Amino acid sequence: MPVREVAEAVSGNVRRIGPRGRGYALLQSLVIPVLPTIEAGLHTSQNSVTWVLTAYLLSAAIFTPIMGRLGDMHGKERLLVVTLVALTLGSLLAAVASSITLMIVARVIQASVVGSFPCPSAHP
Repeated sequence: MPVREVAEAVSGNVRRIGPRGRGYALLQSLVIPVLPTIEAGLHTSQNSVTWVLTAYLLSAAIFTPIMGRLGDMHGKERLLVVTLVALTLGSLLAAVASSITLMIVARVIQASVVGSFPCPSAHP
């Protein structure tokens, strides 16, 4: 496959993912470069700080089918509003976290709502 065709296919896929997919990718991976800073700031070990990412990934995997089902049961628009509020609260909690446990809890809250990101995709 020529390079041009590969580039066009990749750019087409990126456009289809849209802002929801890019937002999810940012939430998932933005913490990776700052793990050493979190480790130093919260005075914890490397083993503990890796749970910030691990807990997020595990929670996202667990909550994705649950949030999909809740969206089917209660409506995607309502679920989107609830999850945006929860995501904001999780982000605020992570911003003011004074311990590694609180940071992990905040990341789990953030991950629990990213499972609903595909829900509003039925709307333009």
